[in-house]
Amino acid sequence: MKHFEVKIRYEKQVTDSISRDCGKLRTVNETYLVNAESCTEAEARIVKEVVPYVKSDYKITSIKDVRYAEIITNETDLESDTWYTAKVKMAVVDENKGCEHYTQQTIIINRETFSGAHSALVDYFYYCSFDYEIMSICKSNIQEYFK
Repeated sequence: MKHFEVKIRYEKQVTDSISRDCGKLRTVNETYLVNAESCTEAEARIVKEVVPYVKSDYKITSIKDVRYAEIITNETDLESDTWYTAKVKMAVVDENKGCEHYTQQTIIINRETFSGAHSALVDYFYYCSFDYEIMSICKSNIQEYFK
């Protein structure tokens, strides 16, 4: 299965009671990560999962095939709404040539805080026998992951 990032645009009612715009409609762009065989299947999954909660017209603005080495989710039943993208550089030894080269991979992590995402990444590589370096961890705009 492949992973697709699907972006959808629609109007959402502002529910922040502190805001002066409470009750007004504003256009939002949301990104979802979908596990699917094709772009068509990814679009169908978004229409099935997200559109029933959208009260106005919507537009799927993009569907992009993405390559993530791993998706680390919470093992608890209470998944976080926050997703992080980590770039990791790993040392790979070519035994035929007797040399070492580096490869970079992108990993998506579902944790509540930055420190939680960092800990999950370190735990993920704990038993690995190769050298790795965490190049960056940043907050992602992914709203939800549909497996």
